[in-house]
This record gives sequence, structure tokens and C-alpha cells, in this order.
Amino acid sequence: MCHKTRYKVCVHCILVYAISLMYNVALDLTCAHTQGTVHLQVCSDLNTLPDEECMEQLRKSKNIVAVESPAYFRAYQPVLDALKGLDLSKIHFLDTLLNPAEHTNGSCDLLTSEVTPSPLFKPDKGTDGMGRTSVQQLIAFLEKADPQLLCLDCSQVKAICQSLKHSISVIQGPPGTGKTYVGVKLMRLFLSLSSLPKGTPILIMAHKNRALDYFLDKCLSFCSSVVRIGHCSEGYKHLEHLLLHTQTQQSEKAKELEHLLQLMSKRIKNISAELQMKRILKFENVIEFLPSGCLRSLLSEPQQLQHLAKRLTDKPEKYLKFLKSGMAEGGSGTTDLADSELRSALMGAWDEWTKEIHAFCEERTTPDQGGDRTDSHDDEDRQDWVEERKVFDIESESMNPDAASTIPMHIDFTAQENVIDNNAWKLSLAQRKSIIMKSIHEGCTPVMQSLRKHFKEYNETLEKYEFEKRKSQLHVLQHAKIVGMTTTGAAINQQLLNLLKAPVVFVEEAAEVLESNLLATLTPHVKHLILIGDHVQLKPWVAYSGSKALHFHKSLFERLVESKGFHYTMLERQSRMRPELVRLFSAQYTTHENGGDSIRSNDEIVGKYMTPSCMATSLFWWSHSHAETKQGNSRINELEVKMVVSLCLWMLVHGSLDHQAVCSDDIVVLTPYRAQVSAISHALKDKHNTLVQSKGSLADDLSKLKVCTIDEYQSHEANIVILSLVRGNNKNQVGFLKERSRQVVAVSRQKCGLYIVGHTFLRSASPNVWGPIIELCKTEQSGCIESAIVVKTGHKGTHTCTSPEALEDLMYKTIKSADIFGVRDRFKVPQYSCPPALCQSSCYSEACLGMKVNEACFREIARTTAISKWREIGRCLGLEEYVILKLEDCKEQLDEKFVQMMFEWKKHIQDATYGRLVHALRDCELEHVISEVVCKYICNE
Repeated sequence: MCHKTRYKVCVHCILVYAISLMYNVALDLTCAHTQGTVHLQVCSDLNTLPDEECMEQLRKSKNIVAVESPAYFRAYQPVLDALKGLDLSKIHFLDTLLNPAEHTNGSCDLLTSEVTPSPLFKPDKGTDGMGRTSVQQLIAFLEKADPQLLCLDCSQVKAICQSLKHSISVIQGPPGTGKTYVGVKLMRLFLSLSSLPKGTPILIMAHKNRALDYFLDKCLSFCSSVVRIGHCSEGYKHLEHLLLHTQTQQSEKAKELEHLLQLMSKRIKNISAELQMKRILKFENVIEFLPSGCLRSLLSEPQQLQHLAKRLTDKPEKYLKFLKSGMAEGGSGTTDLADSELRSALMGAWDEWTKEIHAFCEERTTPDQGGDRTDSHDDEDRQDWVEERKVFDIESESMNPDAASTIPMHIDFTAQENVIDNNAWKLSLAQRKSIIMKSIHEGCTPVMQSLRKHFKEYNETLEKYEFEKRKSQLHVLQHAKIVGMTTTGAAINQQLLNLLKAPVVFVEEAAEVLESNLLATLTPHVKHLILIGDHVQLKPWVAYSGSKALHFHKSLFERLVESKGFHYTMLERQSRMRPELVRLFSAQYTTHENGGDSIRSNDEIVGKYMTPSCMATSLFWWSHSHAETKQGNSRINELEVKMVVSLCLWMLVHGSLDHQAVCSDDIVVLTPYRAQVSAISHALKDKHNTLVQSKGSLADDLSKLKVCTIDEYQSHEANIVILSLVRGNNKNQVGFLKERSRQVVAVSRQKCGLYIVGHTFLRSASPNVWGPIIELCKTEQSGCIESAIVVKTGHKGTHTCTSPEALEDLMYKTIKSADIFGVRDRFKVPQYSCPPALCQSSCYSEACLGMKVNEACFREIARTTAISKWREIGRCLGLEEYVILKLEDCKEQLDEKFVQMMFEWKKHIQDATYGRLVHALRDCELEHVISEVVCKYICNE
């Protein structure tokens, strides 16, 4: 067992846990790398011996075996504890869980309950006269309802009906099909159930904090009575007012107990510090218990000090008493020169006598650095445990940094060897260590007894405080309508869940949850379980290498889906991305009916997603042959870092989506490795620092770009995704990129465009996973997998860049002729200059460019423009083809056509400004129209 961090793993952590394994002692550990210390806390509830005896066991160890694990086992303890106390016979739908094929989904007692169906209808269509009705009647209506009335597609309606019919319902949602949307609709329906007992909220759980927060954020639109147990993830700090501890008001008794605990904690820290000091290898700590014969013999070896040794022999009691009191107090309170000489001589002899012991301690306790576990998979498990544990952690004070050394834990101070009457200078190193450790142990024993007493009092007080706190928390939870927590938090708070008696449980991203973790959260009061997820995407992570062979990685969600006879619903209509991008993963989803690709696109929605204006295609694989570099246990690819940064810059400068400039919120950079995340983030920061002084708001956009791992971004989406695959070597090793579930997540987060940066060897190294993606890139659109990326600078101009440096150079060259969407302001370069004869100002002002166009201006454009150009102008303005065809059929004069064009433009396009008009005319190569006509109207405005 080993504590992991995102930085370095201290070798002491590994060694201490190895010792704890050897002696069957459970520890919780934190590592303060900045102070060079390791903090230990004995897990009293897991050990049979008292705490101080456990530590004594550790100090006995002689042999050390370094053991490191990628898992944080402490996070699994509450799950195991909950499973031990689980009474399977009381689970409402046990038969279905054990034999899903025979018992199908279980019966449901909701059919006669009344429910409010309005959340299922489109706001502008009404409820077709349906008010509160029984669940059975609602199901009958939904199965025959006109799809135009509902805000759900057919597969989503089926999922709603199945969830209302059965005690266990499973909803599989491929990327973009709206599984969270359906879950939120179901939540709203269940909240309106007449049969839902008062004081029993609905429970929503998820494996990851981010998925849970996303779901709760959606629920806030219709329910304000929400409580969140645990802590909010990054990006959801606005939900902190939902946290249980912020909504809980402590009773006066709890406040008193908390204050008492703080005083007791401080006292325990002081005693711990005293114990630490007594264990330091110093003469002051040893002299009180050092045998007199050994003390006298320290001065017998050096010839010039033998006369001092005689003084100890003549009157041993007097001088030993003096030394034991005076040395412990620092030698103050005496002016006898002979006594001072004796004390100094003893100190010098002591230093010489213990020199080898100091050297031994320094050799065995020199800090070392372990590997960089940047790609650990259970960071969230450990974070949940640390954040959600219910006890006050008492951290030990750091060792005194001024001490020459500390006694290492591997010394056996119980060695039975009679060395008291021997000459101190003739003792072996082991004998000297034995004498010293016996002396220190005798000095530490009373302090340990005091520490044991205070710990016992602290734990008794803590139990009383926890009882009071639990009463206050339960009061808050029982008055909430929705309670959210992670599965780890649910296992930790199993006692609270039993008191809460929640009858309905939702599990978001259920395919990521281990079956054991999910079972640990089920109480006898749960009568309705709704599992929402997708087992084709990320599965539960298990550290054991043989987990797949034993199906340890298979979730309850996946087991139920694969059980013949069990009825689950798969959502089939995606509304996330452009249709051509769905083919990247749609082959992984088949239906029982047709056995073919089952994901269709909602054309009404996805038809509005435009390819970024600065890119030639919505899908592109920018290939290279640069090798990866190993960094600790993670990997980076330096060329891909440069390629990603150049792509981000290009899109922020020249990109637009639906006539709006691309900003940092539109782009996300994904990569499988944390080291690559760090490298890209640092590169963007360096570029930000370069631009911040002279390049305007572009620097701000760079600093806000989202860069994260693929696994972290499941259940999220972005307009543009840049994917860095990192791997590239001559051994055909792709690591966990070979997992199809991670590939599905990686290629399904985008709405408008996916731009992959990857090595060409993936075609042969991963023919079944990444090979089909590469082939699709070849056939889907012409030339969208190349070693040179193809970009656009307008509706016509395309450019091919063979390197990230070339792309960045092109970006700077084309800034002056770029669109008007704030690019010039971002870079603080001069804007388009007007001809002096027509305009008195030196440049367009931002206010003028943002003004709506004038009808007279369009009539003048018609007068100065060839008739063949008007269609092209319409397309450059962003008008769709059917609108242009409608204008073409119009028999009006050319100037009237242009006026009609202006009205259609204002009707369909929000950005109907002079700035957009200038942009469109420039794309049509009508610079003279800008100078002779548009400039005049801008200035007149």
C-alpha cells in the first residue's frame, strides 16, 4: 500500500507501508514533501492491538521490502465494511440482481400513483389537456403520443416508460443521445409522485464528482431543495451552497463538543511533539537512563581524560545526579570549573562514541524520490475518502530539523544482551544501539501511556460529537427533495442512508461503478433503482492485472445489459455532433432488431452545427512520425505539444462558429496522459506570457483553455476538440490506447469539429481500435489525414501547413486581412484604413463596425456591383441556399434584390452588422466596394 500524489512519491511512504504489511498494522498516511516528513495515523478500527503497540511492532522491523501499488486501498475500506453488514435477504429486488434473465426487471408498485406529466411536453405545445394522472395512464398515453407534442424522441419515451414500469431500469446512452437529459426528466417525474413518502428524498449517485455535479446542476432548474454530500468538483464551485456542511446548523451541544475536541487535539499534538523529541538521538534524552558503569567508561579511553573518570568513580552518586539534572537543563546553574570540564568532556566523548550510529542513521534515512504516478486512476477515490471521512485528523508535528539524526524504525531495542559492565569503547555497533534504544524506550514509556489515555478520551468525545452532528445532518437531509453523493461517499455514510430511507435511487454513469461498490450503497428501503450509463464507454478501473479474465471490471450495469431476457433501453438519436462525426464510433452500437448501426442524428439540431470557418473540414488527422518520451510512469510527445498549441492559436485568431468568434469556451484539448496535459498547459502558459504584453485579449483566451485527460472529460462536450494521442514508438506499444472504451470517449466529445494529432504507427499498432478511425478519415472527406494540415482564411482561401511553426507564421501573416470578430483588437494591430478622400477618420471604430446596416447602403452596393456577384455576396453573408434560390426567383430589380437580401440577412443572421458586411465583401474580392460605398456609410453613421 502506498500513498500517491500527483507529484512525487516519497520513498519513506513506500517503506513505511511495506513495514505495516509485514506486521499486519493498518496505517493512514500523508506525505509533506516540502517539509521532508511523513505523517502517520494508526487506523485504530482496523487493528487488534492498541495504537502504541502497533507502532512498537513497526519499530521492531529489521528487513524492509519496498512495495508500491497504483491503488489507494483506504478508499475501499468503507465499501468492504458496508458489504460485511449487508443483509442480502432484505434487498427489494434481490432475485433480479442474482438472476436477471429469469426474473427480468422486477415488478413496480408505482402504476397507481399519480404524477405530473408536464415536464415531458414541449413548452409551446401544452399538455394536450392532461393534468395529474396515474402512472399507468401516462404510460399508455406516451406509447401512442404524437412525437410532435413531446420534448423526447421515441427511444427516450421508451426509456421513460420502462423506468416507470419496473423496479430496476437500465438506460444505455451512447454519446450525445441525451442520457443525462432523460435522467433529469425522470427525476422531475419521480419528484411529483404522490406515493413518495414525506421526509424521504430521492438519492442520486455517481462514481465521479464531475458527473454528479453536472446532474445536480441540471436539477436546480426545477428544484431548489437539493443537498450535496461531499465536495464539489472543479468548475462547479457555484454549487457549494448545496453542500451538507454549509446547510447544517450545529446544536449548542455539538459546538461545545467541537471546542472540547479542538482542545484535546492540541493537547495530543503537544504530547506527540514531546514524544518526538524524546526519541531524538541526543545525550540529554539518554543520560537519565544510561547505566553508571557505561557513563564512567566513556571517559576511560582518552588518556588525557582519565582523571575526570576518577571523579565519577570517587563520588558516582553526586556527579551522576548532577549530570542527570544539569545536562537535562542545559548545564545552567553551576559555576564549578571542574564540573563544566567534566560535562564538556562527556559531551565530546559521547559524540565520538555515537559517530558510527549517526552515520548509520543518515545512510538509512536519506530521502529519495519515487516514480511519478501522474496517470493514477484512483485519484478521485482517494480524494473522496479524504474529503468525506467523518473524523478529525490529528497530524503529527514534524521532526526537529535541527536534530543530528532520528532513531530509525528498523532498530531492535528489545535485544537481550548484557553490556552494562563492559567498556563502552569496546562495545560493537549493535551493542551500542541496544543500550541507547533501551534508554530511549524507558524515557518514552510514560509519555506513550499518557498519549494512550488522551486518545481514549478523545475518541469517546468524538463519538458523542458525531452523534450530535448526525442528528443535525439527518434533519437537513430529511427536508431535502434531492440528495446527491458519490458511491464512495454513499458507502462511507451507510448509516446515514439507512436512517434516510430513500426509496428511489438514480445512478449516473453507472457503467463506471464496480458492482461491489453499487451493492454497498443499497439499503433495504430502496424499491426503485434507475441505472443510467454506457458500458461501451469507460468501465470500472481495477488495479489487478488479471481482472478482465475474472470479469472484475464488469459493472452491474453491463452484466444486466448482457443478460438475455432483461429489458433495457438504448437511446438511439444523437443531438451532439455533425452527422459525419458520428461514424467514428457508431459501429460499436447495435440494436437487437437490425444488428447494424443504430445511432441516428437529430437533423433539426445537428444541422445547425457549422464546421469552424478556419478549418477545411470538420474532421482531420494531423499525422507525424515523432517518438514519444517517457516521463516517470507517464508519457509526453513534444512535437504534439507544439502542434496542439499552434492549432489552438489558429482557431482563436481566425475561427468562427455560426458567425461568432471562437473563444476559449469553445475548445477543449484532450489527451490520455497526465504528463501531456501538464506539458500542453505549460506550453500554453508560456505562449500566454509571450502575448500578454502586446497581443490583447488573445492571451486571456489562451489562459482559459481547458486541457484534461480523456477519462476526466466523459459526460462532457465542447464545440471543438483537439485530441493529442501522444504514443509513438518502434515497438508498436500503445498502452491503454488499445482500449476501445477510451477511444469511444475520445472521439465523441465534439459538436462541430474533431482534430486529431497522432503518430502514423497507430494504424499498424492498433488495427482494430485506431485503424478504422484512420481509414474513415481517409474516406470520409478528401485529404483529412495528412502530415500537413489544411486550414482556411476565408470562404475561398485554403492553406497547407507542414509544421506547427508554419501554421503560426501563417496566422501572423493573415492577421491584417482577418475577419472583424475582435481579431485586430486582440492583437492591437491597426484596423482597416479608409481612403482619405472618402473618410476623415484613420480607421473604422469598433462601435461603427457593430452597427446594423443601412438599406441605402445595399442599394448602392447593387449599383456598383456586377449582377453575377450578388449570389456570391449572399453566400458569404451566411445565407442558406434555399434563401438565395428564393431571392433568385424574385423578379424585382437588382437593387430591390439586394434590399430583400438585407432583410433576409437580418432575419436569419444575428450579426447583421457593417463588420460582417466588410468581411463578406472582402471574401468576394470586392475591396473597391468597401472603399467606395461601405466606408462612406460607416462614417456617415
